[in-house]
Amino acid sequence: TNATRVCLVGAGRAGQVHAESLVHHVPEGRLVALVDQNPAALEKTADRFGIDLRFNSLQEAIDGAPFDAVVITAPTFTHRELVTAAAAAGKHILCEKPMALTIDECDAMITAAERNSVILQIGFMRRFDPDFQAAWARIEAGEIGQPMLLKSLTHGPGLPPAWARDLRTSNGMLAEVNSHDWDTMRWLASSDPQRVYAEVANFKGERHGVDTPHFYDTALVSLRFESGALGAISGVCPCEYGYDARVEIVGEKGLLQIGDDVAMGQHRALG
Repeated sequence: TNATRVCLVGAGRAGQVHAESLVHHVPEGRLVALVDQNPAALEKTADRFGIDLRFNSLQEAIDGAPFDAVVITAPTFTHRELVTAAAAAGKHILCEKPMALTIDECDAMITAAERNSVILQIGFMRRFDPDFQAAWARIEAGEIGQPMLLKSLTHGPGLPPAWARDLRTSNGMLAEVNSHDWDTMRWLASSDPQRVYAEVANFKGERHGVDTPHFYDTALVSLRFESGALGAISGVCPCEYGYDARVEIVGEKGLLQIGDDVAMGQHRALG
């Protein structure tokens, strides 16, 4: 078989989502190794998915198991180190969003991938979602005219883990949750942001026992794109009513909406 052998780094919630995909939905991929520093999480997830090769660090896995690629679902502050190590070992890389903590870290990751001729991809799955792809095709076809105003929201349920509540290790919700919105807006506007203004607020931290400095659970962002289009991003996490992701694009001659009320999975155009 020519299946790509994959080592998964991170046995937590996101790691289990990727493990489920690799084991049950991606015939071209074979999950052969799992890495996590937490022994209990490592055993539990490896047992669940029948992964025999288990390691405490990526370097141990590189030294001790044959594989072609890594999927990285470890916390954001570890991404640069893990990606550069994987690239140096000649492994292709799918790294979860957000890419890293700083632009310098992102640049170091890109340089390592280029230097070692490996693929580095970030987990922006909306670009592969049929509804988002259909919306993109309709914008490209000129159905609503030039995009003038883009609004995107991602509201996530559940309190983030401790490292994700701390700006020093995560940059907070605008990175951890709303990275999807930043990426989707750039894609659908066919343009990069030129100017960004953000307001954040902390409504629920105290109730949830969060004492991290600068924690915020609500955010609103205004953007101006180089194309002249205007944009808005809204974030709420934790969001008590559930998971919510929607996008609306107002073009010169029509309106396109992705997502339907709170449930994802609709796209419709008015014009």
